[in-house]
Amino acid sequence: MEYPFDETLQAQPAEAFDKPSPLGRWLLAGVLFMAYLPMQVLLAIPAVAVAVAFGGLTSLEDLLESELVLWMTLGAAALAAFLTIVVALAWPWVWRLLTSRDIPLREWIAWRLPKRLPLWAVPLLTLPLLIVVGALVSLIFGPTEIEIQLQLFSTPALRVVSAIVVSTVVPVAEEFIFRGAIYSALLPPEAGEAGWRRHALPFVVTTLLFAAVHLLAGFETAAAIIQILILSSFLTALRTVTGSVMPSTLAHLVWNFTAAIGLILTSVVDMPV
Repeated sequence: MEYPFDETLQAQPAEAFDKPSPLGRWLLAGVLFMAYLPMQVLLAIPAVAVAVAFGGLTSLEDLLESELVLWMTLGAAALAAFLTIVVALAWPWVWRLLTSRDIPLREWIAWRLPKRLPLWAVPLLTLPLLIVVGALVSLIFGPTEIEIQLQLFSTPALRVVSAIVVSTVVPVAEEFIFRGAIYSALLPPEAGEAGWRRHALPFVVTTLLFAAVHLLAGFETAAAIIQILILSSFLTALRTVTGSVMPSTLAHLVWNFTAAIGLILTSVVDMPV
């Protein structure tokens, strides 16, 4: 049995494989989107039910401050992200079973070696950008942290698990959805628009959609919105320039890991002595 990651990195000409149809691309984008975002809500419902039934929580404020709800919400996010990644990696095999067409993962979500920019250079670009953006946005608009982030890093155990979740499965799942499946679905055929014009619509829609989803997740302050727009533009630019979702995935991992370390240090410093 061939695994998706193996076949996507083989040095084979593009014509050796079929191309996904527009319907197939949108189907994958929809499946991944549903597996990630709505699934988080569905998996979090038991958290609220348990908290109300056994925790004596009666108000929305109590629910938001409940450590039990925080743990179950974090678990829901991790499970949904993991499910999204599994579905994405298994998609070529599923499609082969349904249609008998052999289409590798690189054709679905652009999981291929990047052009123009080596992967080792991605952290060298990401870290300075994060530091500069974080400093400027905080200086001009105030703190970029939002309430849910502070709550998820409010206890030692939550800090460790939250840092692991937001630095591993969450960024990979989000890149597979946005810069991978949705970007590829929006990208016109090569026989249509030429050059960079092919990427105008995918760039704009993917950047704004990623930011909008985070807005719904609580990134409502001016500082948080501006920072997430800059991050989204940077990640989408990596996808556009390199033709691959690998650089944006690596950059997202580096960004989230660095931000998680910053939240941990902030939480520790602010702890009462």
